[in-house]
Amino acid sequence: MSPPSKLKVKAYTYEEIAKHNRENDCWVVINGNVCDMTQWLPENEEDRKICLAGAGTDISEKWNKHKGPQGRDYLLVKCPWTVIGTVDTSDESSNIIANFNAKVNAEVMANKKKASYSLEEIQKHNKEGDAWVTIQGDVLNVTDFIYEHPGGKLVILNLAGKDATEDFLSIHPAEVYRKHAPYLIIGSLEDKNKPGKAGGLNAPLLDKAPEPEDEGDFPGIVGSVFYALRAVLTQIFATLFSIENFKLSNDRTGLTRSAIFMMFFMVIHAVGNLHIFLGPDDFNGYGYFYVRLYWTMGGLVKANIVEVYLMLAAILHVTIALKRTWDINRNYTITSGKLNLALSGSGLLIFMLIHLNQFRFGDTQKYYVRPPPVYYGGINWPGVTQLRLFWSQDESIEPVPVRDIYKLEFDLFQDAVWVVFYLLATCAFMGHMIWGWQKVVPCSAFAIPKKQINRVTWYGWIWMGLVALCYVSFPLYCYTQPMKTGALGQVG
Repeated sequence: MSPPSKLKVKAYTYEEIAKHNRENDCWVVINGNVCDMTQWLPENEEDRKICLAGAGTDISEKWNKHKGPQGRDYLLVKCPWTVIGTVDTSDESSNIIANFNAKVNAEVMANKKKASYSLEEIQKHNKEGDAWVTIQGDVLNVTDFIYEHPGGKLVILNLAGKDATEDFLSIHPAEVYRKHAPYLIIGSLEDKNKPGKAGGLNAPLLDKAPEPEDEGDFPGIVGSVFYALRAVLTQIFATLFSIENFKLSNDRTGLTRSAIFMMFFMVIHAVGNLHIFLGPDDFNGYGYFYVRLYWTMGGLVKANIVEVYLMLAAILHVTIALKRTWDINRNYTITSGKLNLALSGSGLLIFMLIHLNQFRFGDTQKYYVRPPPVYYGGINWPGVTQLRLFWSQDESIEPVPVRDIYKLEFDLFQDAVWVVFYLLATCAFMGHMIWGWQKVVPCSAFAIPKKQINRVTWYGWIWMGLVALCYVSFPLYCYTQPMKTGALGQVG
């Protein structure tokens, strides 16, 4: 690209160009031409970032990468008045700059191979004008890049001086910066500071191979279903059987696994509560089955397995979520959608405390039901075909008193205020899950192939919608329908 012949051409040295390095006096060099971009800056936000980041220097490489094939002639076509001259190639400074650029490139390549930095050293570079981050063991100097970042400089500044691996991989392909911005890499993280081996106590949840860029080994809808189920089941089993979950960290290890486990419980809880439609024997029998899921915690105390896991998962989820929200700048929290999760999560925590107080610890009448024998595993297998899972008509079984949560639920939902309260809580719960699911699906922990992410995200949303419909139906049913009579003649 060269200036049109009708323009008065003047040659400028790099020394002169370097003086014009401010927003109100911004010159840059693009493909050998000197351009005064001062008046052009307000026209395009992305162009503005590139020009300001390279004010007073040669930005040809970044400009051409940003504009693509049309980059070389873009200014001559769109705004020829910005081209005020050419670089003075006869001046010694041109050769100095060229040699300097070559030297810098050589140093970058050498640094990638040789330089290593400790986390303590990286933490010193934590502000605008001096910003480093580490991603996947690479150390990046992003001081100038913050002005070019499509997501804005605030996102990077909040991670300056830190390990940004988790946040980066949650929204970017693993290799993108190595392919498109290798010049940012100035070295590597010291081995002692690198993540531990996969599965170890020090290994973050995202310490895994990057997800495939295509649809993976199993393409199409069947493949996406497979990847969705694999991801969810992996997180559930990791929650149940990995001690790593109890390590309080600032990555998503505890946050994601505990969330998936609680989502899984919400599905099971919704399916169990469907017994409200069958009658008091089924619903109260289901409640008694749940109560019998005990272990003794080594003989120390009698505790419900499900409740213990849920309590630990909830504590882990809330603690890490609050810690991450506290650590992240308020503005970034708002723009990234994390404020939605924080607010809805806080509301749901209050709702859960109210719900537990009403149904888990609330006073109820006694209701008598014949439970299936213990050797049946608490399930009435002969009655499966009749959907009579948690109580038996066998008169040889002695009726036992259980909590009448069937009547408790009907009594509560005779009040329209509580019906509306639970409907609103369901909406908040669904919104929280939708936001959370959208954020965790792309992360490397799920290992979803890039082109399958949208499908898996939609599967989760559909599933959450169905679960929400179940929860909406319970208060509406109790409000509009009369209670049924049980097998032993009890009404609720």
